[in-house]
Amino acid sequence: MFTVSTMTSDDVKSMMDLIREERWNPGIHDADIFLKVNPEGLFCGKLNGQTIAFSSALIIDDTFAFFGLYLVKTAYRGYGYGMELTRHRLSYVGKRCIGLDGVKNNVDLYARIGFSPAWNNIRFSVLSAQSMQSLSNRDPQPIRPLSDILYSQILAFDHHYFPAHRQNFLKFWINQPDSVALGFTQNGSLQGYLIIRPCLTGAKIGPWLAVSPDIAEQLLLAGIQQMNCYPVYIDMPDINKKGIQLAKKLQLNHTPFTTVRMYRHTPRAVDTSGIYGITSLETG
Repeated sequence: MFTVSTMTSDDVKSMMDLIREERWNPGIHDADIFLKVNPEGLFCGKLNGQTIAFSSALIIDDTFAFFGLYLVKTAYRGYGYGMELTRHRLSYVGKRCIGLDGVKNNVDLYARIGFSPAWNNIRFSVLSAQSMQSLSNRDPQPIRPLSDILYSQILAFDHHYFPAHRQNFLKFWINQPDSVALGFTQNGSLQGYLIIRPCLTGAKIGPWLAVSPDIAEQLLLAGIQQMNCYPVYIDMPDINKKGIQLAKKLQLNHTPFTTVRMYRHTPRAVDTSGIYGITSLETG
């Protein structure tokens, strides 16, 4: 018999073990943050008492949720257990608009339950400090630690680029240990911010939001120099044409890994031209 339940702390450890086996590369503190923000949204599937699958549904607010962690042990794939987990997630989030970032092989699967593609996320990487040396030095004065900026200002800026208010999530995400969190201010106004967090291998950027490519570039350079951990990965929406042009200008390494952003129901409109890097594949 297959059953779905909320994860226990032991289940979370089992999930992380499987993630390592699958060579996924989450942030070191991702699971801890999820447990603080929405522990009821972590699910595991058990077959005759044995845990074989994991998934997540992060409730952002009353209007929006995000699906992630769609993971079934290899021997049990193709039997519909992952879809059973997803039906449970759909029930859990109710009538909210739902986003997800899925691999291309699963796009048709998600389409059958009402998800529609919005854009592709292209993964770029910075492999070493040497690969950044071609970038010109900039005046760092407008760039400040995000902790120096009013949280209300960060939330207001973030809401231009994300389809829901995520005040509960962001207060943990931008303050996680061992990370770099920077903001770009001009005349007292926040014009961009960037987070780099440590992962099992290297680090990942996200979110990376800015009102212009120039500000995005300055944030990227300052953040990578401060983090000093390689490789650094970025998942950039291909719908942001200026972002793709910036990646080419900076000669970021274009990896073959691509995901598809999909939505079930129509999300609130946001300014995708300012999204240079999504937050993460599990949280949007």
